[in-house]
Amino acid sequence: MGLKTEIYDAKLKQKVLVPLHDTAVCLRTCGPVAPPKKDRGLFPLAITFDFDHTLIEYAYDDEYGFVHVGTNQEILAHLKEAKRAGCEVFIVTARRKGEEKNRPFSVSVKDWMHQEGVEVDGVYFTEGGLKAQTLLELGSILHYDDDPEEIYAAEHAGIPTVFVEA
Repeated sequence: MGLKTEIYDAKLKQKVLVPLHDTAVCLRTCGPVAPPKKDRGLFPLAITFDFDHTLIEYAYDDEYGFVHVGTNQEILAHLKEAKRAGCEVFIVTARRKGEEKNRPFSVSVKDWMHQEGVEVDGVYFTEGGLKAQTLLELGSILHYDDDPEEIYAAEHAGIPTVFVEA
């Protein structure tokens, strides 16, 4: 099952559903469904990714609760493809920055990026708050997340989303 998203095809003058692996290329030529709120010029476009349950995966353990079990390779591939296509890529997480080192059954964003060899243009912590305002400020034209509340808030702000099933 490949992930898909809607983009606006300027030639057809309508929204079309495209496989997500084509999104970065399509967005460069067709434009997003909704224009970014931040004036970014023509390039680069910004794509944002949630961290927990989106880029990294967890499993439930009866003794410890949710424990980090690895990377979501499909979503990581989308992140890397967006970078290769010249998009700005940001990780936007609801984590609290001050608690990054106090997560015994998880991994810090910085450590994960080092382990996976991932480079992004920035990491933003919303300190438990919704991400929509941060996404708008970054000029995100596409956001990946596992949280239905975050998906609703982003779409309500005019930002196309990809729901990642955790």
